[in-house]
Amino acid sequence: AKSTKPVQTMTVGNVVGGLRGLPCMLWEISGTAPTGELAYHGKNLVELDRDLPKWPGTQQISPEAMIWWLYTATVPTVEQFNAFVADMRRRWENVPKDVIQLCDSLPTTMDANTQLATCFTAYGPHSKFLAALAKGAHKKDLWKYALEDTLDSTAASVMFSSRIYINKVHGGKGRDAPL
Repeated sequence: AKSTKPVQTMTVGNVVGGLRGLPCMLWEISGTAPTGELAYHGKNLVELDRDLPKWPGTQQISPEAMIWWLYTATVPTVEQFNAFVADMRRRWENVPKDVIQLCDSLPTTMDANTQLATCFTAYGPHSKFLAALAKGAHKKDLWKYALEDTLDSTAASVMFSSRIYINKVHGGKGRDAPL
């Protein structure tokens, strides 16, 4: 049967060699620790709570610190953390106005996940990756634009989610308050 036909044979050498020529991506981010709890890049939530920077004035892990950990598997220095928070804020503040207006115009009776998907669909034409492709960027440089889109989308997800919540639950009151 065609459903059991292999797409590609992969060896350890292929993985160690950077997956050249293989239609795949290796991304290890989470799993179950031997003790049974979830682990993210090998650390459980108790370890991450101990190691990652906290939200200012609290004992709660900063969301930006957790995102940093998930993307890099490293604990940020104070300088890295502050720069990353500033970068995420800049990206959040630069979500295109047309996408924000669309987000705010969606019916509050629409499912929140549908609203989120709609916002990201509207955000698509603003992709730095697509713009780079259209301009003929060399394929060895495309990862930079994909990373930019990933970081932009991460920041936008905060804005979209908070606005959708405020629109649905609070009738839009307070949605323009500073993050």
